[in-house]
Amino acid sequence: MVKKTLILAIAAIICVFLVTNSIKTAFVSYADKQIEAANAAEMEAMMESEVGLDQMLGSSGTEELPPVVLPGTTPEGGEGAEGGEGAEGGEGAEGGAQQTAPVKPADGVQTLQYYNAVIDKAINNKVGFSKTRTTDNEKMEGSAALQALKSLVYKFMGIGAENAYTENVEKGKWGDVAFLVKSQLAAADVTAATCVESDGNYVITLKLKSGASSAGKANPTTPANTSLDKCGICVGSEDKGYFDHKTASVIYDAIAGTYAGAEVKENYTNATVVATVDPATGNLISLVVEWNQAATLSKLAGMSATASGISHVTYKDFKY
Repeated sequence: MVKKTLILAIAAIICVFLVTNSIKTAFVSYADKQIEAANAAEMEAMMESEVGLDQMLGSSGTEELPPVVLPGTTPEGGEGAEGGEGAEGGEGAEGGAQQTAPVKPADGVQTLQYYNAVIDKAINNKVGFSKTRTTDNEKMEGSAALQALKSLVYKFMGIGAENAYTENVEKGKWGDVAFLVKSQLAAADVTAATCVESDGNYVITLKLKSGASSAGKANPTTPANTSLDKCGICVGSEDKGYFDHKTASVIYDAIAGTYAGAEVKENYTNATVVATVDPATGNLISLVVEWNQAATLSKLAGMSATASGISHVTYKDFKY
């Protein structure tokens, strides 16, 4: 993706940097280390303070409740029997799908279950949709030499309007890349879940636990398995433009060719999922996932930098 361009540009900047600043920046300053340690401690404390729905309710989570059955689906998630009888002896719906009356989730765990079922239905139907990902409110702090590479750092992190990503998926024609994936959220991943009615639709809001990842020569690939990574967005551990959450592994993969000894630490906070659903059908109308993200790059020939922004992933124009 951006590796070749990044390698050439960084190499040119570093040549100048090494000549003029080799003594000054041979090591990360004590102050920088103290700041990094303080930030890490703050992030760890924040993650420990966030309590999942399972702990709030004193239960083991979703396995204690029956599965959600959306209108037009069977308990197994498939279509109803063609031409079959309805649940109360009436005729099945035209086209064969049995219809169930909309039932609004009663609490946080049921809301989470409902959300997972809605995402499953969209995937099972190989829906069509449009998708955009943008990251704004960008900010970068760090070594002067790396500041000269700000545009490239932003590029491999997907930050800035010029690095927005757009995809249009045709119904039934999903390729090798799954731009919408099965939600694997459990009660332990969610700190709050609500479902309200608005203009005849259900609006589901999930607050996800904060998360972090790291990558370097000793651990180049860290699986994308935070709460954010489980909510249905497109994720992975390589330098691919279509991955929504730029984890430490994704960023490291972009720079490892030049700086195999580099270290990357990434974290996100304030992750929120908002899904608007038609209760009569269980079909998605829109899906928006947002989070605050920051990444620190260090051991780049003595340089370091931290870049941050707010990411927005929007799915809309669903075709079932």
